[in-house]
Amino acid sequence: PSVRGADAPLRLPVEETPEPPVLAAEDWADVRAFGANPADHLDDSEAIQLALDSGKAGVVFPNWTEADGRYVVHRPLRVPATVRVIDGVL
Repeated sequence: PSVRGADAPLRLPVEETPEPPVLAAEDWADVRAFGANPADHLDDSEAIQLALDSGKAGVVFPNWTEADGRYVVHRPLRVPATVRVIDGVL
């Protein structure tokens, strides 16, 4: 029997994972600089969106341990085309 619908194979070509671009320090936006704070348990959506919209090619979420908390997002975020790398997400 043929497979159709949601269970059908996509038959997409397999490609190597590209290397992420190497960015200079000034090309990164740290979400904490825009007000995100994983330790306060408050919504970080606005601060993260500001970091994404900063025009920087990289957005970083500094590594935190589980004991330090987590970034909280309560709304969809839009990643603009200017962002090439998002790093440090736990």
